[in-house]
Amino acid sequence: MLKFFRKKNVAKMVFWGLIILILPGFVLYGVYSASSKGKGPAFVGLIDGNKISFEDFGKSIGSIRCQILLNYFNQPQMAENFLKNRPFVAKVAWDRLIMLREAQKQRVKAADDEVRGFIRSHPLFLKDGKFDDKTYAHILRYSFGLEPRSFEEIVRDSIIIRKMGDAMAKDVSITDDEVARAYQEESGKFKLAYVMVDPKDFLDKVSVDDEEVKQYYENNKAGMMFTPQGQDKSAARQASFEEAKDTIRKLLTEAKARRSAFTDAQESYKKIADLMAEKQSFEAAAQKLGLKVSETPLFSRTDYLEGMGEAALLAAVAASLDIGQAAGPIETRGGIAIVKLSEIEKPDQEKFAKEKDDFARAVLERKRGRFVEDWLREVEKTTTLNVRLDDIDKYFR
Repeated sequence: MLKFFRKKNVAKMVFWGLIILILPGFVLYGVYSASSKGKGPAFVGLIDGNKISFEDFGKSIGSIRCQILLNYFNQPQMAENFLKNRPFVAKVAWDRLIMLREAQKQRVKAADDEVRGFIRSHPLFLKDGKFDDKTYAHILRYSFGLEPRSFEEIVRDSIIIRKMGDAMAKDVSITDDEVARAYQEESGKFKLAYVMVDPKDFLDKVSVDDEEVKQYYENNKAGMMFTPQGQDKSAARQASFEEAKDTIRKLLTEAKARRSAFTDAQESYKKIADLMAEKQSFEAAAQKLGLKVSETPLFSRTDYLEGMGEAALLAAVAASLDIGQAAGPIETRGGIAIVKLSEIEKPDQEKFAKEKDDFARAVLERKRGRFVEDWLREVEKTTTLNVRLDDIDKYFR
């Protein structure tokens, strides 16, 4: 523990009611329990030419688990869902190592005062609005499974990563138009005319050969489970090729049909756009091409649209359009859509004026996050992984 905390007497553990309420399931998963099983390659991969050992990768996985608990301490179901998704945790752990390597090169540091400030202000460690050393010690020991010094270094690394991301994205800005469009997307309502290209119409036009099925099985067999008929999930085991091949063929056929539908929608959208450039309406252009036009009701981004699915992406597209303007192709649960914005219901402008400053800060934060994410994806291309992250349980418990 940092000296400031080590002076405290934390020998007596008191299980405060607060902890009982917000940490019911966390202890089941632990935080720092990743360790190499001694199988496979000698090291996990390369970052900037440096070998990443299984021990270091395991520590990074533990750190991400810890970060999940810190971020979602008051949303236990959300935290549990993240923690159960081991490939996701492994992927973020790899990204974390990339970020820390870059921070090391840029000599980004986090002072002890910054670490103390984070810990002392985190709601998880407060009692009656104040930092409580007994609560802190108990949570570290019984929920996180960490010694104070290890936890502090996890916090330090998280602060370093945040500081580096802030420095990288410091020149990213937003305009008033971007803020208004984002607010419209999140709070407004839209009506779309649309043409839907159904992937099911292409199932008979695509084929999957035996070699494709076999290759898919070899690449993904670790994650394919089979439960014998009449037995419960505890009897599940890795599926054999014979047991999995029909499912794989169906999956690959549907994927090919969707790609074909997308290509068809691209071609149709181009033809519609060309006709609209000649002053024809969206509906007239679609009719000329023999395409059926449907219309949504007024919807918001949180709605579910019959025949299309979740509306969030459609709302994002609609918010970027002017009345009468078309866009596409757009992937939806129901198929590939070509859309035209027919109507827009603007959000309450008085409410927007009151919320604008706070909302603008949130939009800017998201934009900066995307900037850093794009940078990370590019750097990731220069790294080498010797393990498959979706098979991470082969290497770690």
